[in-house]
Amino acid sequence: MSPRSRSTVFLGLTLSVFAFAPITQAAGNDLATLKTELAELKKELADQKAKVDGMASKTVEKEVVAQFVDAQKTPPGAQPATIAEVEALKAEIAELKVVQASAEEARMAEEMEKITATTNEAEKPSLKLYGFVETGFNKMFLKDANPTRGLYMREGNFVFVPGTMNLYLDAKNGKGFRALMETRYTYYPSGEIVSTGTGKLKPTDTRVYDVFSASGYNKVSWSGVVIERAHIDYEAHPLLTLRVGYFLTPYGIWNVDHGTPTLISIILPQFQIVEAIPQRLAGVQALGEVSFAPYALGYRLYASNGRSFQVSAPSADNGYGGRLYLRRSGDATMTWGTSFYTGTFADKVVNMVFDPTNQSVNFQATNTYKAREYSIGGDFSLDYGNFRARAEILVRRVNFADGLHQPTSDPTKYQPNRWENFSYVLASYRIGQYVEPFLYAEAKYVKPDFDTDMVHGYSGGLNLYFTSTAMVKTQYGQFYFKNRSGPSISNDNFGFLVSRFIYVF
Repeated sequence: MSPRSRSTVFLGLTLSVFAFAPITQAAGNDLATLKTELAELKKELADQKAKVDGMASKTVEKEVVAQFVDAQKTPPGAQPATIAEVEALKAEIAELKVVQASAEEARMAEEMEKITATTNEAEKPSLKLYGFVETGFNKMFLKDANPTRGLYMREGNFVFVPGTMNLYLDAKNGKGFRALMETRYTYYPSGEIVSTGTGKLKPTDTRVYDVFSASGYNKVSWSGVVIERAHIDYEAHPLLTLRVGYFLTPYGIWNVDHGTPTLISIILPQFQIVEAIPQRLAGVQALGEVSFAPYALGYRLYASNGRSFQVSAPSADNGYGGRLYLRRSGDATMTWGTSFYTGTFADKVVNMVFDPTNQSVNFQATNTYKAREYSIGGDFSLDYGNFRARAEILVRRVNFADGLHQPTSDPTKYQPNRWENFSYVLASYRIGQYVEPFLYAEAKYVKPDFDTDMVHGYSGGLNLYFTSTAMVKTQYGQFYFKNRSGPSISNDNFGFLVSRFIYVF
């Protein structure tokens, strides 16, 4: 080769080297950027790996991450900075992005599947069966001169009683509907004192021959079932539930707590015994509650058939009422409430009148008594640690229609228009896990009344909780009667001792 030719070749090689240098440098810069992007993607995939356990994309992710870790072990100076490597990394990043999108889609599908499964579980129909059984004894302490002494089965002795047997059926379909039925199994009317029509009273005997037994002539006690409540609920909104059927009247504390296992005292207060507000009503009710921590405001409003001894034969007018309460939660849980009710009550006598002209029979309804009643009450409850307190007050006004006053057991006397006032206070303290003593006092005032216009009651008791479902409640009390406008009725005063063993299931 001539000297001129060698010079030309050398010059060409020199120019080629200088020309390729920028390309190599650019490739190196792109490589650094892509390495950073690749590292970020690897980190995201590593995070997703823990969330997408068991998915097929995990294998690809694991291999790519391993390759990246191996590449990081090579010294930077030894990494080839070529256009081919840059293109290969771009292809790998594109592939990782596809894997990442696929993994994210699978994770979201898995979460949606869990949510759907939870929703479906909540919407499954369910039927719960629960209740309680109680049994125990009663003992009365009566004066010899007490005029009611002969009404009691035994004078001065313990009487063992089967107590209450309540069964609840609670059905839900998961779409806002619920049906609740509570029935009480009893021996009624066995033992009920009724008039024979000859001036004598006699206990009811419900024994009948068991004709379906093998012997055919043994006797069984024909008993009854008390329907405590049976209603259907629909939760239209968190602030509105509609209830239709036969429900416990929402007033005060006692009538809502209702069951023996939840009540502190096992003796009913006077306004429960005489039903100053009907304990149960047939109708429609709207209820709801709004929370604004630590407070909650709730309401109950209802329209019903009103007071009647027959659910299917209501009085002339409907009965209306409601309850409003404010509850505060926390270390001390407190509830303030007010309730009201108004309606009419009356008897109904249907006379058959023959019309000779049309040769037909007409049915004419009349009343022997009819009255309008108004009731309003207030209540307060407190739960603070082991201390519990309850208090209620209720005022009732009864106005009879002219000439339609309700007769009494004395044919010469009738119920007057009157005011009735009821109140009680109850306090208990839980000592340890098992023992809860309590004190209870109540009063009833009626103005005016022809017989008893004042009743005071004082009692104390002890509740023993063996478990959350097994307990014994025992209570002793004394009642005092007074007639401020007539002769003394102190002989009516009496004491009582009652005890119940209660099992919840």
